Amino acid sequence: MMRDYLLTSCFLRPCVENLLGQLGLPAALWTLPTLAGGAGAAAAAHPPADCGRILAPEGAALLGEEPVAAPVPLVLPRVHNGAALLLGDGAKYRQLYGQGVLGWMLPGWERPVVFGPAGDCRCLGLLVDTQLGLPDGELAARAAARRQGWDLLLLEADYRLLAGFLTGELPASQLVAAAPGQPLARSYDRSLLMAG
Repeated sequence: MMRDYLLTSCFLRPCVENLLGQLGLPAALWTLPTLAGGAGAAAAAHPPADCGRILAPEGAALLGEEPVAAPVPLVLPRVHNGAALLLGDGAKYRQLYGQGVLGWMLPGWERPVVFGPAGDCRCLGLLVDTQLGLPDGELAARAAARRQGWDLLLLEADYRLLAGFLTGELPASQLVAAAPGQPLARSYDRSLLMAG
């Protein structure tokens, strides 16, 4: 029997797992240590044998610089990465990125994940969980920011985009879906992703 696989990184897995439990949704989780360096794209190109569709909630972060064509349908939300997904708004992510918030932490993480040149990072964003019962990560985030000489910004995680993606209720305009064998690539504009 073919099934959907949720392809995610360790960064987002605790949120995905807990939200799936709250929503009562069964899912096969396929977790990679990182999506960087094309690891996510390589995994999507070679899914498990029983995979009928890949759902990749971290959006453009799944892709490397080259297009990827999966042998099964591949569906991504139009977001930069897991941090943008959990902010609930692409415009908010772009604004914070422009202000030097390139490092992000989720509860339970001991070190930041940096999206962009680490030398350009001036502030660490901690996505604070108030809904899923994840461990408090503020002390670890404060220590990480202090070690790097960064400011710390506390932001409440907004799970609406992730929930909509997991339940299939996210509007089509906020998704990109590639058919089996159809290349999916970064668009380098506001749409973020393009299939075809």
